[in-house]
Amino acid sequence: MKIIVTPLLLCMSISLAQAQTAQEFAWIGRNRDALKEKLRDPSGAEFRNETVSRKSGSPVVCGEVNARNGFGGRNGYQRWIGAIPVGVYLEQEISGFSKVWASLCGGPTGSSSSTGHLPLAR
Repeated sequence: MKIIVTPLLLCMSISLAQAQTAQEFAWIGRNRDALKEKLRDPSGAEFRNETVSRKSGSPVVCGEVNARNGFGGRNGYQRWIGAIPVGVYLEQEISGFSKVWASLCGGPTGSSSSTGHLPLAR
C-alpha cells in the first residue's frame, strides 16, 4: 500500500506546485500589463527578478523593469511592486520605497536604477 500511496502523493504535490506556478505567472502577467500602461514605451520594457511574495497576506509581485526613455535609450533597472487591483508602483513614485520593498518583498534585494527615473506615459 505504501508503494501506491507515495507515488500518488508525489503526483498530487507536483500538480499543486504546477498550479501555484501557473497562478503566479498569471499574477505577474496582469501586474506587468498594468505597469506597462504607465510607461512611455510599453513594448520596450525589459523585466527581470520577478517574484510573488505573500508576506502581506495577499500576493504582491516584486520585480525590476528597464524601460526606454524618450530618446530611445534605456534608463537602467528600477524596482517595482504590483498588487492589482490595489495598484502598481515604480520605485520613483513612492517616497520611502526601500522600506515598502523590504516589508513586502523580503528585504533590500534588487538593484535600484542608476539614473533613478523611468519615462512615464503622459
